[in-house]
Amino acid sequence: MQIGCEWGIPALLCLMAAIGLGFKRLLAVRQYLDSNDVNNHTTLAAWLTIGVAILVDGLVSGLIVMPTSQLWIALYIGCAWGWTVSMTPPTQMKTVRLSMTIRLGGILILLASLYFLFNGLWSEILNLPAYEEQNMQKDRYPDAILHPRIWAGGYF
Repeated sequence: MQIGCEWGIPALLCLMAAIGLGFKRLLAVRQYLDSNDVNNHTTLAAWLTIGVAILVDGLVSGLIVMPTSQLWIALYIGCAWGWTVSMTPPTQMKTVRLSMTIRLGGILILLASLYFLFNGLWSEILNLPAYEEQNMQKDRYPDAILHPRIWAGGYF
């Protein structure tokens, strides 16, 4: 919920899709491993366990949105991705080609999203100095200390 609140619902959905595809790809590597290759089976189990541990930790702590945690998560993703690619035979790698209809649809959705984003934000950007002045009023917050997170100041 924290990622959905801070990054937005579309980003959360994209993140969930990426997590699902990543785990699917990790599990697909099993078919390329030799049944007697204990080292790579153990490595696969470790990658899966670490991924599940990251997700479970994200459910019970707020550390998943902190920069240090994100750096370690990115390091995990990079290493797991590299290992997965190294275990997949080159003949199994295939290039995905999208049809022209899907490409044009994606471009139209992107352009519509950009239009609605800027249409909604432009009036807010023009009023930004007024919002800053309103938020920095001393009578509203007498001992104002700027906090990186709004709940740290006790304002919910």
